[in-house]
Amino acid sequence: MSYYSHGKLLITGEYLIIRGAMALASPVRFGQEMKIEVNSSDEYLKWESFELDRCWFHAIFDTTFTKIIETSDSEVANRLLLWLMAADQLNPGFLKRQKFKKVIVKSDFNLSWGLGSSSSLLSDIALWAEVDSFRLHKLLSKGSKWISEARISRDLEMVTLTRRMIGAS
Repeated sequence: MSYYSHGKLLITGEYLIIRGAMALASPVRFGQEMKIEVNSSDEYLKWESFELDRCWFHAIFDTTFTKIIETSDSEVANRLLLWLMAADQLNPGFLKRQKFKKVIVKSDFNLSWGLGSSSSLLSDIALWAEVDSFRLHKLLSKGSKWISEARISRDLEMVTLTRRMIGAS
């Protein structure tokens, strides 16, 4: 399985959006791909994240998803575990089905560019867990009550922007 979410460029309202301000954003051609592979060697969930071609983060989670077995960055691993547990809350049993899996996330842009590496990863996790990305964001965010989602094709021929109040149907 493979998922891809594009980044975004906030044109206005950069940090004011978390205080409820409106913002103008545009999708960009850069983003993150998340591949899910079968890892038959053990029953843990293994995770690797790459910025361009450099591995910047890895972690191994136990089968109950209550313990981090190994990681290169405990702060990132704990945040990721929180995101995975939130996805499981929206789709009960999602995490139990992830034993023997390896997740590889590849960013095709420099993460310091500010193109939404967290939001594109959260979007990929929502796709993988088969949950609504807006509901997942609402569970995890203390920011704006509004979220914009940009879905664009890889060749940038089609752009669809959706603006929806979190919690609205």
